[in-house]
Amino acid sequence: MNDDTSTYVYELSAVSEAIAALRDQLPDGSALLYSMKANPHPAVVEHAARSGTGLEVSSEGELAIAVQARRRSGRAAEVVCTGPGKTAAYLRAAAEAAAVVSIETPTELRRMRELGITGQDILVRINASAASQRAGLQMTGTASQFGVDEEDADAVVRQVIEAGHRFRGVHLYMGSNIESEDDLAGQFEISTRIAERYAGDAAGEFIADLGGGFGHPFAVPGARPHWPGLRARLEALTARLRDRGARVTFESGRYLTGGCGVLKTVVLDVKRSKGQRFVVLSSGVNHLGGLSGLRRLPQARIGTDDTATGFEPERIVGPLCTPVDVLNKQSATELAIGDTVTIPNVGAYGLSASLTNFLGHPYPAEEIRLDGRLVTTTCAQVVHREVVPA
Repeated sequence: MNDDTSTYVYELSAVSEAIAALRDQLPDGSALLYSMKANPHPAVVEHAARSGTGLEVSSEGELAIAVQARRRSGRAAEVVCTGPGKTAAYLRAAAEAAAVVSIETPTELRRMRELGITGQDILVRINASAASQRAGLQMTGTASQFGVDEEDADAVVRQVIEAGHRFRGVHLYMGSNIESEDDLAGQFEISTRIAERYAGDAAGEFIADLGGGFGHPFAVPGARPHWPGLRARLEALTARLRDRGARVTFESGRYLTGGCGVLKTVVLDVKRSKGQRFVVLSSGVNHLGGLSGLRRLPQARIGTDDTATGFEPERIVGPLCTPVDVLNKQSATELAIGDTVTIPNVGAYGLSASLTNFLGHPYPAEEIRLDGRLVTTTCAQVVHREVVPA
């Protein structure tokens, strides 16, 4: 790392450990998809595929990375295409990749018909009428852009079959970043109940994609969560589906990669203004936005215990020319100009979820390590290419 720049470091062995840890808490024989939106770095995606996960993608760009990862890993990893507003290019690429498509509305069926796509493996995403409890992000149980409403699902399943596609199952995703075992089990109880209605309608093996929502600390110290009773509860909940030969599938991005990454950033300046101490880092919300687009600005913990006494209260900020660029409003450190600080648990929703293009600051490097050994270092960049000649 240069004296005044930032670097993300991803340890791939931590991804392997998280995959194994989550599998130990899921029903025996269930499938696991890596949700690439958490961290789409090609090396991370390829490692997840090599470790036995399928890949859940939400855009044409993610699909291209998934296809490359599948080829490089040497595994025929299943790819599931999700997301509202699927474009013609995305649907065409999904068909070419022999991916499973989770449709959100009948419009996507019409669009596939116009493209001449038939015989596609289809999941119907369902917006459950019941809401999950205390999810960090509530995905269903309310008016939503995600999925068809539960009361309309029967009709859409019939449309899939009548359109000449292979109805493979249903897709439900109740909420995200759930910390409680009871809340996880509660949401899976709802999704399992809905999935059971359609287990006899599938062409071939029925897929019950029950979603995920497994929580993980973000930008603060903390261990990967463990839910000691979850496996037994999920075994009981999904027993009828598994007895009918269904493939029970779960998704996770945050849990699998959250702990693999740290952001190393540098103190560029320390100043005082009207009695307030400010520590200015080389990274701000451009590098660590914390899903700022979803109104979730981070409150990062910077290398020390922020509850420490004896230090002057301060505000940790980034280099952006906006007062929104605050990583911690109430910190307490002895940081000085030139110090390197490390922000933990940012392997998920770190760089790719940030305001990287705002104000044109350089992208941080991304360092890939395996068992502590450097594998490669990359740096993203923006390229403007002419699409309509002047």
